[in-house]
Amino acid sequence: MMSYLSSLVWCFLILVVSVATVRIHGQPSTEDFISIDCGLADGHSYVDELTKIPYTSDAQFIEAGTNYNISRDYLSSSLPEHQRSLRSFPTGERNCYALKSLVQGQKYLLRATFMYGNYDGQNSAREDKPIQFDLHIGVNLWKSMKIVDASTVTPTEAITVALADYISVCLINKQSGTPFISSLELRPLKTSIYPAANASISLVLLKRFNMGPTDGLIRYPDDGHDRIWKPFDYSSALKEISTNLTVHSHPDDLFEAPSAVLQTALTPVNGLVLRLGWDPKREDILPECHIIMQFAEIQSLGPNDSRTFDIYLNGDPFFDTYLPIYQISDSVYTTVPYTEYEYNISLKATKNSTLPPIINGLEIYKAMHLPELSTDSRDVDAIMAIQMEYPVQKNWAGDPCVPRAYAWEGLNCSYIVSVPPRIKTLNLSSSRLSGAISSSFSKLKAIETLDLSYNNLTGTIPGFLADISSLQLLNLRGNQLTGPVPADLLRKSEEGSLILRIDGPNPCINESTCGTACNNNNKKKITTPIIMIISIGVVVLLVVVLIVWITRRRQQDFAMDSSVRRPCEDRTERNVDCKDHQLKLESRQFTYKDLENITNKFVRIIGQGGFGIVYHGFLENGVQVAVKLCSQSSSQGTKEFLAEAQSLTRVHHKNLVTFVGYCKDENYLALIYDYMSQGSLRDHLRGKADLGRILSWGERLQIAVEAAQGTITPTSSMRRVMFIALGWFFWS
Repeated sequence: MMSYLSSLVWCFLILVVSVATVRIHGQPSTEDFISIDCGLADGHSYVDELTKIPYTSDAQFIEAGTNYNISRDYLSSSLPEHQRSLRSFPTGERNCYALKSLVQGQKYLLRATFMYGNYDGQNSAREDKPIQFDLHIGVNLWKSMKIVDASTVTPTEAITVALADYISVCLINKQSGTPFISSLELRPLKTSIYPAANASISLVLLKRFNMGPTDGLIRYPDDGHDRIWKPFDYSSALKEISTNLTVHSHPDDLFEAPSAVLQTALTPVNGLVLRLGWDPKREDILPECHIIMQFAEIQSLGPNDSRTFDIYLNGDPFFDTYLPIYQISDSVYTTVPYTEYEYNISLKATKNSTLPPIINGLEIYKAMHLPELSTDSRDVDAIMAIQMEYPVQKNWAGDPCVPRAYAWEGLNCSYIVSVPPRIKTLNLSSSRLSGAISSSFSKLKAIETLDLSYNNLTGTIPGFLADISSLQLLNLRGNQLTGPVPADLLRKSEEGSLILRIDGPNPCINESTCGTACNNNNKKKITTPIIMIISIGVVVLLVVVLIVWITRRRQQDFAMDSSVRRPCEDRTERNVDCKDHQLKLESRQFTYKDLENITNKFVRIIGQGGFGIVYHGFLENGVQVAVKLCSQSSSQGTKEFLAEAQSLTRVHHKNLVTFVGYCKDENYLALIYDYMSQGSLRDHLRGKADLGRILSWGERLQIAVEAAQGTITPTSSMRRVMFIALGWFFWS
């Protein structure tokens, strides 16, 4: 009796609140909905005729891809407008939509829809050759899409938690047809509903049924969350019952099924048992499911009537003596996922029940675990701000570091188990950046290498760059920067904690050396003829100095070569133990196994010479290197290798490529240098490198001078570099 009175009280309170809500608000608001017609022309929008939901173009959410309309052969009056066009992605391994301005920690319903419609005229979607690609929420797999029919609309839906103030939805090209998408929809949910969805698990929809009618979908505005409820195709052993009265949500309802679903139910025609079942193997899904059964009593029972039943799942008791509440929603659900290969639900009337069991709605979800950690949110915010401030012409989409195979171009990140990745290297050299250096760079608190060289950056070098405590290398060469170098940057450079690469005549080293050059923008420009005369004079003087210098160094060449040969003149070249103690290398020594790890087993070849093949690689801290591996056919033996390595360890000059280390592991010989990502000097002088500008005569002269300054070792190969540099200066 008390239970019955409690139900009446709840019903009255809910009815009052519901009526007040309807009067004030009318139908549920779509204000926070994101509804994207993928393929709608930029600047266009419309309101869906059936749902009255406004849809917009996807141009503001993604830059890549091409818009198409489906073939006229597949158009019909029943096909919604947002399924008549699509965006296709023939290029790029990963293309992502960025859904922004969300609430971090809130739950959202995501729905992506795919309608091929032979848009490309190729009849690509066939059973024998389907279109296949992966769909990701952020960095984790949402679903592997398989499109086998041109006329079928294929939706997929998930409930997920926003881990930041945005969610990325990415299409991954698996080289099995061109990825495409027709529409993308996001709906906010209360954080209290669907408790199985959290920061580490999302829920992917498998089935959602309205258990009453045999036709028609239920969605917005009947469902304020715009879930799509499909009719359940039931057998002749079941029958439908319904009511016109509104069914209200219980205050503690964790799923908020709409009244339109709860107003109908299925019940057995004969007997007191209701059975439902399905086989996940036929659905090609993982056998890890969450099951939600929706109930509401929709028949007014007489004083001698009762409806109670036991619920069994796969023959095991699941819930005992369940009593549906009149005109109030309720649910029975799994609190942990079931991992079975078959699912059978049985509702059996209890001994005291006079009426058979009923069921109003059913939802089945697959648990989507989120094993991949997204990039640290602070780094994501910083790099996205940089992307917004500069026209970075790169396919920067989705998470910057994860999945590792799709990390953004120009970035290297740290990958530590159970720790969000951090950005360690950012290479934006020759990326056509312009304007001042953004303060967003200083927000990359874990960055070690920042390369902004050869852009069109202007203004002064900002002092906040010195505040990045992790920064080890800062390259600002080839820009239009002016003014003094901040004192803190100079101090770090002098202490050796920072490698600072800048070029002149501006920026200046400090205020005293700058003079008026730093501040006087009205200084008269030297005319072009005077510059040419001075340049020619300097070149002539340089040639004379080089000839004198080379002549005087010949004796030193002979002495140096002799000092390398003499200790082992009486030994064969294969027996080089006597040389090992002579070569006291200051740089790092690597094993051959180290080289395999650095180069990913020598995958990428970037050059080849008389010594051997040059491979591209990464050190453990993300720094790019060039690995010159001595080939078996090389004319340079162990003796020459040791001589060159010994010379390189003694040479430190700003105009020489930094020597990182060497490898002498049994018969394996290799030299490891800093990787120069901007191409060769030859390419730059001939205008083949993507600089975005042409080298001036002054810059060409500076290259020749600095090449000569850098060749301070006595080897003949270094002398050749000086002559080649001068030849390129005149000839290019």
